[in-house]
Amino acid sequence: VPSLLSGLSHVLQPTEAVGALPRPQHVHRLDLPTGGLVLIAKTRSAQVALGAMFEQRTVEKQYVAIVHGRLEGSGSVTDPIDSKEALTFYESTKHATHPILGAI
Repeated sequence: VPSLLSGLSHVLQPTEAVGALPRPQHVHRLDLPTGGLVLIAKTRSAQVALGAMFEQRTVEKQYVAIVHGRLEGSGSVTDPIDSKEALTFYESTKHATHPILGAI
């Protein structure tokens, strides 16, 4: 994250909002094992509010996935992720056929 933070000032425009931070601050790295997403705050109030949401575990995450084969219906999976308890709900919303892979 340190090299990422040093590069942020070159790609993010500063804000003039009340409580603006001197430079963007890393709040959280979501799902590092899968490539992840980095959450950045530009104001102190955003930094505090987002940090509190992660501490209190009130953040809900939604993903879109492409799977090989045919997944029908909806359900849940309770397998651990990175040795941590996890509850994942899924719903099949669309089916397609790839010319090489077949059903995806």
